[in-house]
Amino acid sequence: MAEDGFTIEWPLWGLELVDRAVGMDGALQVIDTFLYQPTWAQWADMELTAVVEEYCAPLVYQEAMGIPTPRLPPPCLLRFSEMDERGDPDPPIAEHEDVAREVVSALRLYDSGEFINPSEIGTYISEPGGMTTTRLVEVFRCAPYRWVAAAPYPVGSDDVEVLEAIQEGVHWLSTEPRHANASLALENFVLSFGFATGPAERGLHRFIALEALLGTFDRKVRGSSFAERAAHAADGVADAREWLEDAATLRNSLAHNIHDVTPSVDDLEMLELITRAAILSYLDHASSVETDKPLASFNRALSAGPVEGPS
Repeated sequence: MAEDGFTIEWPLWGLELVDRAVGMDGALQVIDTFLYQPTWAQWADMELTAVVEEYCAPLVYQEAMGIPTPRLPPPCLLRFSEMDERGDPDPPIAEHEDVAREVVSALRLYDSGEFINPSEIGTYISEPGGMTTTRLVEVFRCAPYRWVAAAPYPVGSDDVEVLEAIQEGVHWLSTEPRHANASLALENFVLSFGFATGPAERGLHRFIALEALLGTFDRKVRGSSFAERAAHAADGVADAREWLEDAATLRNSLAHNIHDVTPSVDDLEMLELITRAAILSYLDHASSVETDKPLASFNRALSAGPVEGPS
């Protein structure tokens, strides 16, 4: 796509761009990253020829003939990179991958919905002029053409402003050492959505995230229990306090006997909602106070009630 530079793309299987035209003209810009819905022809240019022939050649043909196709390829994250004097991307691919991870984390924090983390699929790199595409494969070496999201993740133009604000917060967490615990919480929250991650592992990742922010279940801050502080952090999540009062049993079972425990769908959903709210609550608090110890400040604030971010 870029005539004089590199195009780096990551497919987002399960994402839906709800109000955008197909092709780059309909791209959403989130800071300096784009979300767009490729045509089948654009997807075929990215994907390996053998994979296209096996999984989607009829769709590429139908589109070329002007016949409506029953589905589209996955939306993609896209970034552009200039070429340095040696012919390499500038900035390097690793820096683009860092930004892509920030966008994915922002999406996870913004709302619920199914999409596969693109770092599990791979990175597509088109060289200047679009003549050659390199695919850096990850855990799953082939795109999941037969997978269908039970609850796709919709994104539209109305979501961009909030996504940009969250992405800026994610970048802040990942680059300032004083937010190391919150960064660990976010990392585990994102890991809890792994494509091949089972229910027990999902639950454990979310408990790790909560404890990174709030300490262990037996820790009190100014007389306030873990459940009280977590409920204050998740203010607005219905029934959170009641669920948290009994959560230690599930947490201990997962931590000490994970292979014999299967959290319920309801437990995992509640954990997701509480963990997402707690991380966002930390971002609100940390952005509104001046302190070298934001985690301690956050827990002291939660001991008194829900925290408020900047007005």
